[in-house]
Parts: sequence; structure tokens; C-alpha cells
Amino acid sequence: MDEVESMILAWEKYQQSDGGHRQNYYLGLKVGQNCCAVRRKFRARGSRKGLGFQAVLKQAHIPMQTAYRWINQYEACDVTPEEWIARENAKLASADEAARERGRKASREFQRRLRGFLKIAESALREADQIVKANWQPKDWDQKPEQWRTFGKKLLSCDYVSNSDLKGWASMNGHELPSLKTVQRIRDWVGRPLGPYGKPVDTLPPRLPQPVPLSYRLTALKRKELNKKAADARWGKKTPGASTDN
Repeated sequence: MDEVESMILAWEKYQQSDGGHRQNYYLGLKVGQNCCAVRRKFRARGSRKGLGFQAVLKQAHIPMQTAYRWINQYEACDVTPEEWIARENAKLASADEAARERGRKASREFQRRLRGFLKIAESALREADQIVKANWQPKDWDQKPEQWRTFGKKLLSCDYVSNSDLKGWASMNGHELPSLKTVQRIRDWVGRPLGPYGKPVDTLPPRLPQPVPLSYRLTALKRKELNKKAADARWGKKTPGASTDN
């Protein structure tokens, strides 16, 4: 392959390139390199006879301005196009490695801060748990019998315990089950009462007040009086006892 064919091939690759800036610049340097070789070959033939470098560019359909621009870029570059792209790839790899190192450093810093935050959160939760445990019992806890405190502690340890579950727990742990009335009193004491059908009070739907119709709230006499006043007002009559304007 001679210099002209190499120049034409480099130009076609440059035109077909859809890569980034580095790839386009590398292919442009290749065009400048091949154009320099063609210019050295055809420089002695002269441009006036139609045999010089500019005639070759015209036959290859390469814009003269573009060719000379890449020739200048190639001559200003201190390395070959292959060495230039290798150097740029090395810089890119180094930059990527630096970015990955920054990412690893940021990840380590984030993990360190997260561990510190979790320690603070755990400490705060322990303190809150201690406060709750210190204030969860009723004020007269020590004055109640041992049986009340035992069942009250079980009720307070769970959000909801049915009477059947409480009975099973007592039989498994060897506790004497008090009467149902006493259990209800213990529930009221620790704030774990049961509603109808053995459901917890918090789960029962609230009973909304139903509006009473107006006809049921008024007595028959009151309705009759209102109807008479309405009829008098409709026909322009005056009710007895109404004041008259002079």
C-alpha cells in the first residue's frame, strides 16, 4: 500500500469515526501523518503542472484546509499517533484508578460515620429503654400482691394477651390462675383491658353518635305550634300575642 492509499484509508476512517474526542484526535493525527508522507513524495513534481500535493488532495476529495490543519497538529506533536493514544489511555486509566480510590475512600468514611451514628442510636435506645422500664409500672406496684405483680408483668411485656393465652402461660410456668374478675382488675390496673368478645380495647372500632331526626326531638305540641306559625306567615296572618307596630 503506497502513501496515497494510506492517506485515503486514514481519511475514510476519520470520516466514519463516531468515537469520543480522543479517538477523533488520534484518527486526525493519522490523517496528518499520511498527508505529510504524501506531501514529501509529491513536493518535487510541482503544483502548477497538476501533479503536486494539492492535486492529490483534490483527487482524493480531501478538503485542503482540513488536511493542512491535521498536518500542523501532527508536526506540533512530539510523538507518533500510536504513542499519543497510548499515553492518553494511560492517563485515562490513571484517572479512573484515582476516581476509584476516591470512591473507596469516601465509602470507608461513610462506613465510619455510619458506625458512629449506629453507636449513638444504640446508646440512645438503651437509655430510652431504661427510662421506659423505670416508668412502665404503676405507681402502687410494690403495694400489690405478688400474684398481681406476676400477671401484671406478663401483661405489660406484650401488646395483647388474651385470657386463654394468659391461662396457658400460667399453667406452663406453675402460677396459680386467679379468678376472671381478678384478672380483669389486674388488666385495668396495668392498662391492658379487654373489650367485648375478648378483643383489646384499641382494636375495637369507635362507636360514632348517630344523628337523631328532628321529628323525634320535637314534641307533638311543638310541631303543631311551628306549623301554625308557618301557615300564618304564609297567609300574612298575625299569631295571638304578637306585638303590633304603631
